[in-house]
Amino acid sequence: MEKIYSFLDSLDLPKLSPDAQSPLEQPLSIEEITNAIKLSQTGRSPGPDGFPMEFYKEFSSKLTPILESVYAESFATGNLPQTLTQATISVLLKKDKDPVQCSSYRPISLLCCDYKILTKTLALRL
Repeated sequence: MEKIYSFLDSLDLPKLSPDAQSPLEQPLSIEEITNAIKLSQTGRSPGPDGFPMEFYKEFSSKLTPILESVYAESFATGNLPQTLTQATISVLLKKDKDPVQCSSYRPISLLCCDYKILTKTLALRL
């Protein structure tokens, strides 16, 4: 990790001022999480937990307080729950490729929707 941090520190990237950082570091609100759920795409394959985005949209009012609590604890501890770090890796046949050849396939990672909601909520802050 030290090599990664050293490399990142060596880059001449623009830095946010403390005033610009402050709103990004605030706890996520139920409104932000609800908005992220509303804006999330449906009709996608679910991750390892099996819950599709349609489930989160249907039960948003019951799930957002739970998600808010999980996300707040994650930010406080600096660790995501294991379920938010898991993915199901699947392979898809590339268009017009020979299904007998291994190189004809590409991997995709199916992530849990609660992780997608977290990342969407954070992205909307930017």
